[in-house]
Amino acid sequence: MRLILIGCEYAGTTTLARAVFGWVKANLDGDMVPFHDHWKMPFTSGHQEHDPPLAPTVQEQEQVLALSPKLKEMYNRYSLYYHIQPGSFRVPDFMAVGLHIEEAIYGPLYWGYGIKGPWPIGVERRIIQDLVEKDMLAHAPDMVLALVKASPEVIARRMTENPHPRQLVPKEDVEMVSSRFEEEFERSAIANKLTVDTSSDTVDQSLASLLKQYDPFLSDADKLRIVVKKMKDRGEWPLLG
Repeated sequence: MRLILIGCEYAGTTTLARAVFGWVKANLDGDMVPFHDHWKMPFTSGHQEHDPPLAPTVQEQEQVLALSPKLKEMYNRYSLYYHIQPGSFRVPDFMAVGLHIEEAIYGPLYWGYGIKGPWPIGVERRIIQDLVEKDMLAHAPDMVLALVKASPEVIARRMTENPHPRQLVPKEDVEMVSSRFEEEFERSAIANKLTVDTSSDTVDQSLASLLKQYDPFLSDADKLRIVVKKMKDRGEWPLLG
């Protein structure tokens, strides 16, 4: 499975990614590598499938937030390029939350770069987006882009009921940020796309919606892995005789 989930904070990208990770481990033969959710500063390290997530310490978060816009841009740009190296796609599964699209939206809004100015903070983020997608699709043309969304009212309620540490998107920006994710989703050169609206669905229902839409994009290798996993679970693998 090759999947990138994008969407406004509190839309449910990380929660849904965790559910997908669990489904892959339960249904596809072989262990899925950790999924990547490193682009919401200051949470720039650790893998979210760990429980609890291996997030930076409070002290490390303060250090990240204290970086200049120039250093924040460099850190995120290097992180993006690192995660799309050919080695990332030599394994059967790849999943990331946000990646280049999240960085391109949040950088100019909240991190002080990607706006008019000198190199590197003045670099138009769409230049980086296009470079990332070109390199990524050269190695993973089967990549799928999933837009995870929820109504502004639902997102505002989630902000109140289940606040994130160091929340990034303020309530007054939710509609605008959601619109920006829609815009970049449509603009993306990734051809395989799907949308999941989590406004009224449970996590299980959202997962079911994603899997149904992803089904046409399953590779023959993934379909075989599903069969092998079922046979192993029934004690029918390896075949003897």
